[in-house]
Amino acid sequence: MYKISALLIAIAVLTGCASYYSDDTGSILLVGDSRVQMWPDELCDKMDAENKGVGGTTSAFSADVLAKESDDYEAVIISVGINDATYGMDANYTLTNIERAIVEAKRLSDNVYVTTIPGVRIAWGVSSERYAACISANEIINAALPALVEKNGAKLIPLAELLNSDDVELSTEYDDGSGVHYNAEGYNVIYNLYMSYLVKE
Repeated sequence: MYKISALLIAIAVLTGCASYYSDDTGSILLVGDSRVQMWPDELCDKMDAENKGVGGTTSAFSADVLAKESDDYEAVIISVGINDATYGMDANYTLTNIERAIVEAKRLSDNVYVTTIPGVRIAWGVSSERYAACISANEIINAALPALVEKNGAKLIPLAELLNSDDVELSTEYDDGSGVHYNAEGYNVIYNLYMSYLVKE
């Protein structure tokens, strides 16, 4: 599993992941996987956000993206980790990378946010065993995030608590049908949640 995941990420890098980045610049930096990459352009514009989400990547990739950044931002929002869980990576691997991402993000902004990770739905098409392992890892990560985020001087945004139908699964109300990604209503809800935190600064 680890070897397959590493190969997929390496192929993505070699074929030009940077081409997925939005050409727009903004005062808010969004970092993460495909759930970030798929943010609607109009919402990014409304929030004055620069989107550096890249589909299929893990928390390690997001930390590396931040390590290469040098511009200053009013805020950085990190939302990553579901791919780690679905690839079968250990929760501690994800938490270590999120901590590294926070450290790198704090070079860029005094306002660093990390979201909890909404779940996936069993309709995603994985085996029941793989789904159970994914949900377990996700629960461990989300439970550990408050202390990790506070220790590193960042702020937590409770995204999973808003988008999940219960403690573990992404709600059908916000699922685009893939069992993983958000629909338009989901992104509108996320936008309003993010803005409720950003306007406090």
